[in-house]
Amino acid sequence: MPFTFSNDRPHNVNLQRMPTINRTEWPYSAARSTKTESVPFLIALLAAGTIDEISDIDDGAAIERYIEAQGAADESGRTTSGVTFWLYPKGLRGPYHITDEGEIEQHGTLFTVEPGVLVAEAVEKAKGALTVDGIAHEHIEDGA
Repeated sequence: MPFTFSNDRPHNVNLQRMPTINRTEWPYSAARSTKTESVPFLIALLAAGTIDEISDIDDGAAIERYIEAQGAADESGRTTSGVTFWLYPKGLRGPYHITDEGEIEQHGTLFTVEPGVLVAEAVEKAKGALTVDGIAHEHIEDGA
């Protein structure tokens, strides 16, 4: 189900205080992009149907709105919580489509964004890491 944009923020988010993250501790020390190493796992996540999907049709504006809303961006433009979303190429819908020949073509990237990441940086990285032919995962951390 596609994400519907709203100006409502989660009621339990304190926008004045960013969480303190020790990036040398697990899971932050172990988090990484898996690119195409974990395609069966990505397919399993997609089959659950609980990941919001965003198109890259508007040059990143939808990505920015989504991250700001879900990541509860603070006054400095950083996420105060983690964000996960599926980005797919414009002109297509979701992580796959069935061709006229009955073949399944996969496309898009699962993005995981840590707390403390600049929204503008996350948007640029998402735009640059979108997979058009196949599916992949990209992890975005602060300053990465």
